[in-house]
Amino acid sequence: VQPPPAVQTVPNQAVSALQNGVDPLSPFGPREKFLQYYKQLNDVEKQLYETVYFASLNHEDSCHFDGQVENVARVIWAVHNDHPELFWLDRSYSVMTSSGIGTSYDFKLKYLDLGEPLEQSKRKVDAVINVLVQEASKLSSDAEKERFVHDYLVMNTNYDKSCSFRHSEYGALVNRCAVCEGFSHAFQHIMLKLGIPATYIPGVLDDENGVASEHAWNQIILDGQCYNVDVTADEFPPDEDFRNKQKLALYIYYNLSDREFESHGYRRDSDVKTDEIAIPVCKQSAHIENLLGMDGLIKAFSYFNMNVDNAIKTIDDYYSLMYNEIVQSKTNNISVYALIKGEKLYSKINNLSMKEKKKGYLSEAWKKSFNAYSSASTSLTMYRVSPNVWLSLTEVTFSK
Repeated sequence: VQPPPAVQTVPNQAVSALQNGVDPLSPFGPREKFLQYYKQLNDVEKQLYETVYFASLNHEDSCHFDGQVENVARVIWAVHNDHPELFWLDRSYSVMTSSGIGTSYDFKLKYLDLGEPLEQSKRKVDAVINVLVQEASKLSSDAEKERFVHDYLVMNTNYDKSCSFRHSEYGALVNRCAVCEGFSHAFQHIMLKLGIPATYIPGVLDDENGVASEHAWNQIILDGQCYNVDVTADEFPPDEDFRNKQKLALYIYYNLSDREFESHGYRRDSDVKTDEIAIPVCKQSAHIENLLGMDGLIKAFSYFNMNVDNAIKTIDDYYSLMYNEIVQSKTNNISVYALIKGEKLYSKINNLSMKEKKKGYLSEAWKKSFNAYSSASTSLTMYRVSPNVWLSLTEVTFSK
């Protein structure tokens, strides 16, 4: 005997939530703001979406739906993309279609085998998210909260294609390893819990040779503006020597417009499930140094245990910083970090000759503090940390 159509029933916990003034389908806020994919479905598709969502929420093996749906895959895909909290739901499923007086569907849903009771897995995920939400809520702006969550995931989750549950937030938050899908779902869920609209975006990324690979990232709404964020890519500075194998968050793929994002090779997915889904157009970028200011960016680097105390605005600022650091140093090996804003200043510092360095800061500092040493050598490494800001590491060694 078939159960009554799921569109006519709501699980008990959903009824309870409705009675308490909470939308069980959109627990983070209004559907219009927080369910980007659901809101674009037609009425029948929305009914199927709700059927699958509540069945998945209650970990039911199957669900039944009466009604004609033109594109079932699009609806299932929408549930996955709107609801990162359903981390146990596998993207694969089977469906049997029956046609008679009307059309009906019987779905067999598939779930991840987490190796433990689902409630235990939920508690593990919730424990991490609740701590992050509590800490982020202490910050004064949504921009600071976004930076906090972005940096936490970069610093505490490793990109790993062999990781268990790498496609879900469970992998990213509990196992602390994931691929782009897991990173993006974790970021999405935490931002939603903070009341900040965030959307999971599937697509492709073209490499420098034009070879495309599947990828995922997020869109976020800050102060009514839409931005693209790729937490996964911001975890991958390739120059390990520069970081001395220390983790570091970048902000290169952070709050970018569609146009700037696409210039890096990003493209929205386009297939039968996505052709009719219109994601908001992100018309402008908000680089982190503009959102938080250079002082805010310096503060962010303190989270990475890096002594970055200076934002360089002119070449004279750089000379003054280097002079002061050398004369105050108690060792003959000096390492100085600084943030450099602007392409012109970056180019000028990066191309300084030894003669210019001596004239600008080295000779006077050498005489003042290291005149017992017969030679000095310098090295400079610059790493882009946002589209318009570089982190510089200047190393000076005096030798006898």
